[in-house]
Amino acid sequence: MQAKIQDGIVYSPFPDLEDLSDPSVFAFLHRRLKMYGEKTAIIHGKDSITYSQFLKRLRATAAGFQSHAMGQGDRVLVHVKNGINSFVAACSIPLTGATLVTSDVTFSEEELLDHATKTDATHVLTDEAYVDLLKRLAPRLKFKKMFCLTDIPGCTSVAHFSRNQATEYKEALGCGDRVLFVAHSTGTTGVSKIIEITQRNFLSQTCSREAFKLATSDDTCLGGGNISFY
Repeated sequence: MQAKIQDGIVYSPFPDLEDLSDPSVFAFLHRRLKMYGEKTAIIHGKDSITYSQFLKRLRATAAGFQSHAMGQGDRVLVHVKNGINSFVAACSIPLTGATLVTSDVTFSEEELLDHATKTDATHVLTDEAYVDLLKRLAPRLKFKKMFCLTDIPGCTSVAHFSRNQATEYKEALGCGDRVLFVAHSTGTTGVSKIIEITQRNFLSQTCSREAFKLATSDDTCLGGGNISFY
């Protein structure tokens, strides 16, 4: 790779990034993922889902969350096991306009309470593996609503969101500077720190990886960690 030098100025050899002109995160994802159609997007155990199915389920699940008044200003703590259903549900949260708050399934009860308090979580998405833990914390955290991937008394079941709700989805527009994720740093020493990632920063980073070919459509990503953390 050779850098351009003109009038004594050394220019970056990397390509310019595209202008982030998409009106929403969903529009950004839809424009990229729709071209892969029936190609496999995710595999977990014996289960798999195509890009076309993934997009449809993202839209329907986001609409389901919106029907329960989730949207801008809300912060949703995600504390789930790995799986296609949990991945779809987690990815749908930012599409509502809400902020996705990552977690760590190895947290003790007190650590999870401290994390949810510090990140100002207003909702939680969990599953049967962790719902009892979250229910014990709920009186102190005062969540607006608890969502669960399956039918659990006292929780709103994501499993009951209708695929037909996709047409009711309302794109979260004009949110470039909103916090899209509350995540963890990947420092090499000490405990990971909580960081906030805006929508603009996240989409710019995605475009950078695409432009610099750090990942392409021919690559396969092997995930080894829990999706709640990432």
